[in-house]
Amino acid sequence: MWYISEKYRLRMLQKDDYLETLAILTISSYDDQDLSMLQNIANLTQLTDSIPNHTNNFILGICDVHFTLLGVLGIITNKEDAELFFHIMPSHVKLEILKKTLFWLIDYAFATLQFTTLKIKSTKHSEQFRKLIQRLGFIKDSNIYATNTILAEADYILHEHQWLMDKDIQQHSAKRNIQEEEIYLRNVVIPFFSPMVNAPIYSTIIDRKHEIVMCSNQSARSVGLENWQSALGLSYKLYANIALLENHFKKYYNAKTAKLIHSYAHQIFRIQQYVFKHAQSVSFIDCLPYKKEFNSYLVTFSPIFDKNEKVVALQSIATEYNWFNTQDIFTEANSIKSADSQQILHLSTRELEVLFLLGLGITQEEIGAALGLKRNTIASIIRKQLCSKFNISGSNSKLLNNIALTGGYMKVIPESLWRPILIILEQKIMHWVTNRI
Repeated sequence: MWYISEKYRLRMLQKDDYLETLAILTISSYDDQDLSMLQNIANLTQLTDSIPNHTNNFILGICDVHFTLLGVLGIITNKEDAELFFHIMPSHVKLEILKKTLFWLIDYAFATLQFTTLKIKSTKHSEQFRKLIQRLGFIKDSNIYATNTILAEADYILHEHQWLMDKDIQQHSAKRNIQEEEIYLRNVVIPFFSPMVNAPIYSTIIDRKHEIVMCSNQSARSVGLENWQSALGLSYKLYANIALLENHFKKYYNAKTAKLIHSYAHQIFRIQQYVFKHAQSVSFIDCLPYKKEFNSYLVTFSPIFDKNEKVVALQSIATEYNWFNTQDIFTEANSIKSADSQQILHLSTRELEVLFLLGLGITQEEIGAALGLKRNTIASIIRKQLCSKFNISGSNSKLLNNIALTGGYMKVIPESLWRPILIILEQKIMHWVTNRI
């Protein structure tokens, strides 16, 4: 299952979905010609047969949170090329959701399935859709079906080396020689890095497939893994994979944080793409509850060049970073040592939330907005619960603020208030990354 938005998911369709899939294809088609890519029922059955292989043709379903199928999309493969198709219910799937879905599918085709070219037919789609795929980098392929003028205008093509490429950096957009990259990594980069595996550093080598091929043991342990071997193959290219991020972030992955965590992973992946495509280093602040601790790091991704000055990998180097000088104040929310005051006074989760936000100097109106509650509710919690437990007469937010700051309560970040944070230090890079999510 893949995360697209708060209301939409992608799931791999199985044989049991056959009738519903066919219904979607029929409903979303204007005429028989729109089904020309599937030809007939036999072809559709053949595609669903190949789904478990995960390497050839496959069909995905766009569904809502209740798993109701709202559209069908997929890839038909041909050696190094792949043809993308989709059929949706326009009344249920808006253009913005389709854009997010296509972003993911293109990333998946290039980064995971390792295709070099994507094609798409748009004969029966709207002008809005044509503009969308052109914004994504697809260009008309006049070489396809050259004898048929209509089809020639309706076929678009996107090469992997041009995906998310800026017009002013064509010198780095040459086609890749994957075999040469792997040889250089195996014979030069990895042997050079190997002596640093046990060094007290946070460093990782990531190949052009966006997968970890080497890292220090300290890096692996900082995210809860046993050693560097446990990190091999991990990748942010799977930024939409729900099961993977659930397993990695465990209790921190929930309905409230899912969108933020997937967005965080997506941004990391986009930063890696920027480094590969621009051949430039990028620095950012990474703040997540790795290994159940509230830690932050200053991270730099730097390109690694081969002897021909082509980027074959990137190296990540991180240093622990006192984010706005608050690192020594905050600790993990469930730390018994840090939460002694909570145990003594038996503060509820809601009371801890309000007290923590009061300690930050936030007004009652702002606390209500942050927690999704009315101001009167916040005022009632302050007056009837917090002031009562701290033996404060009436309602005194200022005094509660002082207690929060001096009584150790600011050492505890309530889990419900945790948010993943990624700060990109250069505005032009931040603009490039956010515009491609």
